[in-house]
Amino acid sequence: MIRPLRSCFLLLLLTCPVLAEAPFTIQPVGEESPQGFSRVFSKRVVVFRIPLYATSQTPDNKVLHAAGVLAQYLDNDADGKVDNERVVSMMIQNRAGMIMAATERSFQRLDVHRHIPERTWDSMILQGLYGEET
Repeated sequence: MIRPLRSCFLLLLLTCPVLAEAPFTIQPVGEESPQGFSRVFSKRVVVFRIPLYATSQTPDNKVLHAAGVLAQYLDNDADGKVDNERVVSMMIQNRAGMIMAATERSFQRLDVHRHIPERTWDSMILQGLYGEET
């Protein structure tokens, strides 16, 4: 289940400038990811130990932009360290992450429940985002 934090994060995405060059790399989704994620998402970026997953149709520049905004949110002074380690610790403890699709329509068409067990969804706090929003 995607929790209703979307409006706050969207406001953050729309109002924060991001670095011209993101220091992140997009990796393939592998066995380190939650059960079934590799069948739905093909891209993964980790920002201060918080994963961001995206579908293959989500443009790389949109994935990197979202990763940059998340990094700025967690490291506002841009010194390369998380500003409040307790925030990240709680996010990790609650298995927080982001999931992206290219558009709202493509997000709605994802057959996540076919490939990702309900217990996996229920054990995570995920924020959905569309590439067209960034």
